[in-house]
Amino acid sequence: MYLRNELKKRGYKVYLTRDTDRFITLRNRTKFANRKKADLFISLHCNISPRHPEVYGIETYFLSPARSARAKRVAKLENSAIGNLRTTTQNVVLNFLNKTRIVDSTKLSIDIQKSLIYNLKKHYRGIKDGGVRPAPFWVLVGTNMPAILIETGFISNKSEARKLINKTYQKRYAKYIAEGIDNYFRKNP
Repeated sequence: MYLRNELKKRGYKVYLTRDTDRFITLRNRTKFANRKKADLFISLHCNISPRHPEVYGIETYFLSPARSARAKRVAKLENSAIGNLRTTTQNVVLNFLNKTRIVDSTKLSIDIQKSLIYNLKKHYRGIKDGGVRPAPFWVLVGTNMPAILIETGFISNKSEARKLINKTYQKRYAKYIAEGIDNYFRKNP
């Protein structure tokens, strides 16, 4: 809700695919954004690595076929709601449906990631830039607009989990995502 409020304060019209903790299919999330004729689609998630609680960091993904083994593992977890699709099938669909949006999604993810890392480091120690990465997340497939997925941090990391549940941190996080969006629109009118 903090991000919605921050964006509204800046004059943006905001639509949420959900405002309660209920599951909405990946396909219906993007259908909703398309029906609303949204300019951007941003999916917020918390990362988890129970076998490696020392792992932490903020990552921003844009829709693209996965190139690294790590991106493929993360995508498999994120996409588990739709069942198994062969990698070849995923890549064909991604390239065909989303080629024109990949460049804009990349720019958006870079602007938001830069804003988050630069500004959060001013207030907190232990902010790690997990980078901007391509990944075939099905929650982003089918959008008619630039679309990204932000992994806000690892809830399996004690230090990062404490930050993620802190209201001040959440408000700052929302502000810095909004600043990244402002930067994106300034450079891409």
